[in-house]
Amino acid sequence: MDKLDCGRIVLLREVVDPQGKLVGEHFGIVQTTKAELQAGYPIRVAVISSKLHYTTNCSMVKLPYLNQKGGHPQTSFTKPSAVICCWVVDVSADDILEYGRIVWGQLLQDIAACVSRAAEAKAKKTNH
Repeated sequence: MDKLDCGRIVLLREVVDPQGKLVGEHFGIVQTTKAELQAGYPIRVAVISSKLHYTTNCSMVKLPYLNQKGGHPQTSFTKPSAVICCWVVDVSADDILEYGRIVWGQLLQDIAACVSRAAEAKAKKTNH
């Protein structure tokens, strides 16, 4: 749990998509802070996908990548991918296969804002 903090990229074991279908391993970015984890909140992760055509630009944040060994310095990704802001899952520490780099700064702020907007939009749909 020491490696867990908001912005940490993690590889998740068995992810369920928003339609309830099991889609296997996926990377994600932890949205829960250390303080929230210590207070007993669940590990909340926004899922990352390379299938960018499955969602609209307004509900994803594209991640930096670099097509060379080691990938991008912040993400380590070597191919285009994005955080799918409407695809957020609660996981346990046992669901995490690997811990990656930490996303920070404006990129993390953009992801948090997008996830918040997606949650608000989902809540509006649920209440109508």
